[in-house]
Amino acid sequence: MDSVFSVVLMAQRALSREMEMQADLVAVALTGSDALIHALYRLQAADEAWDSALEFTNSELSQKRLVADLFAIQSRELEQMAALTGEARYGLVPPVPTEQAEQHRLFKAQLAQPPRMWSTHPLNHEREENAKRIYLAAALDSSSAWAIFDDTQALRENVSARLQQTATEAVPSPIEETLARFDKRFDHEYFDRRYRGVFLGRSPVLHTESISELYGTPEDDMNGALSTPHPASLTDQIERLRNLESELAQLESVHDGSMKATGGILRHRGQSLRVRDLPAAIETVRGETCVARAALQEYDRRCRTVHRQCAQRIGAGWEAADSRTKCNT
Repeated sequence: MDSVFSVVLMAQRALSREMEMQADLVAVALTGSDALIHALYRLQAADEAWDSALEFTNSELSQKRLVADLFAIQSRELEQMAALTGEARYGLVPPVPTEQAEQHRLFKAQLAQPPRMWSTHPLNHEREENAKRIYLAAALDSSSAWAIFDDTQALRENVSARLQQTATEAVPSPIEETLARFDKRFDHEYFDRRYRGVFLGRSPVLHTESISELYGTPEDDMNGALSTPHPASLTDQIERLRNLESELAQLESVHDGSMKATGGILRHRGQSLRVRDLPAAIETVRGETCVARAALQEYDRRCRTVHRQCAQRIGAGWEAADSRTKCNT
């Protein structure tokens, strides 16, 4: 019975994916090949912002306060993340090239994926290939999705109230005050936009075993060190590290059997890998990951060293306070 159920389940999931592909083609027939894919692309940041909005709303409800407009919180999260990462187009879609638009792709095929019998939807890169298999060019409408509704603000507030209807003891809070409290979540030094998001989702200290490892060799040219403490290249370094970490995790998942190679063939960096080649590929990517991580750790170390030198020059009892902190630590 277990085997029969597995076969039926796989057939049902396969049918579901095929229906999804056909529904996408209907959308393409109406709006062109790009609009649907752009929506999928924007959903990535929108979903994360929505999760953040719900988390904040739950914290507000715990304080007996109702959020009047959850969608305003979602939008503010996107604005804050754009400022934090220094990416003006955070959550937005790169423009479609004027030449060979049919070759333009937003999604890349992953090295691996969970077993397809558990997948109910096609992967985004599969949906993009399906939508652009026969490319239909069409003008893109940049209007907000809210434009199709009447009395938009009332609708937003109604939906927000329904999502919080179980909080019977909470009282409505003006949206301006709610947004001000939400913005305070980003009122931390490590969220400053000058750091280009380098501290987002990573610790600058947990890799060390002693306080001495937090500092490097003192800088001879203090003015030069302070003129470019957070270079623009940081953004590329962070993106490279995260891509390598994702690549390494997928290779390891294929190796331990928890994920399957996309299409049944593991294509890694333009080459097809055999099972026996996996350990070597994993070690190569792990080495590159360590190098990329070490570069960011050296950035952390240099920042601490330079600012410590500044504090020592300023004096005013800082060095004595630093010594007490070390002893307490």
